[in-house]
Amino acid sequence: MLETLEDRLAPAGGPTTVTSYNQLVAAVNAATAPNTNYVIDIANNITFPTGGEVTISKLPTSSTLTIEGQNGTNYTLTGNGNRLFDITKGQGGITFKTLTLTLGSGVSQGGAILDQSGGPVTLSNVTVSDSTAEGSLAEGGGIFVSGGGALTLNNTTITGNNADGSNPGGRAEGGGVFIAGPSTVTITGGTISDNVALGGAGFNAGTPGGAGGNGGFGVGGGIFITDPGWTLNLTSTNVKGNIAQGGNGGAGAAGTSGQTGSEGSSGIPGTNGTSDSPNGGPGGAGGPGGFGVTGSTGGTGGNAGSGFGGGVYLTGGGTATMSGVTFTNNLARGGLGGTGGA
Repeated sequence: MLETLEDRLAPAGGPTTVTSYNQLVAAVNAATAPNTNYVIDIANNITFPTGGEVTISKLPTSSTLTIEGQNGTNYTLTGNGNRLFDITKGQGGITFKTLTLTLGSGVSQGGAILDQSGGPVTLSNVTVSDSTAEGSLAEGGGIFVSGGGALTLNNTTITGNNADGSNPGGRAEGGGVFIAGPSTVTITGGTISDNVALGGAGFNAGTPGGAGGNGGFGVGGGIFITDPGWTLNLTSTNVKGNIAQGGNGGAGAAGTSGQTGSEGSSGIPGTNGTSDSPNGGPGGAGGPGGFGVTGSTGGTGGNAGSGFGGGVYLTGGGTATMSGVTFTNNLARGGLGGTGGA
């Protein structure tokens, strides 16, 4: 019988139990030995300090790291103006198990998890919720994966995450999950729900007669996958209530006002009276007034941004296999066009 990778790895002397952010960082940084199976048990809910982020950067490719709720209890790790986990290039296999990762923010890629390792990352019985990526190009409100790795979601919930294109006109891709490069994505069971990719609004023109800016695109409310060579296996998953929303166009500025015509010239004085004609002659008619200057035309409103792929958006060329997947109430819609100037 063939051995699994875990069968060939040496245990790290039993799980490391952590109850605080600092202990979690220390345990992750201690996972440096090759051919070792590391396990970190989270023993209570942990709120990260302001700006705190756990970087996984020292795990040898021959080793594995599991971060899990102790005794199968789903504990919550909460961000505080920060991303929760940054997995750098060249790490070994990483598993998150029986946890809730929530309120990651303060970044433009991967509100909860940024994975650039190129290796396998697995989430089992995990909830990734209410996290945000925001910027002129916002990618992966919940999870961002690049580098050709393998992402596996088993009975995992990705919900309430946002990729928000900043104003003016920012683009948003992958409200829940963003995948780039020749990655393999396997999603079995679980739910992808109520995630939003929202394009930024166009700018309002400030110069008289200027045009408003275009709204940004919102693409892939639930899942966005791009670049050649990807593989998606989606099985028995509920994809519901996700939105890809284009940003509104900016307003055009009002035109300049017309100028009042100049005053007419004075009439020619009448002739003086004489003894024969005691009354003076009539004065001459006044000259015509000057013409007014026409005001400039108001600026055009900006074009609305488009929305594509409310539930799932796939581009770049790859292979998708779906079985037993339910798509419900997902929405892709463009924003509103900007108003023209008066």
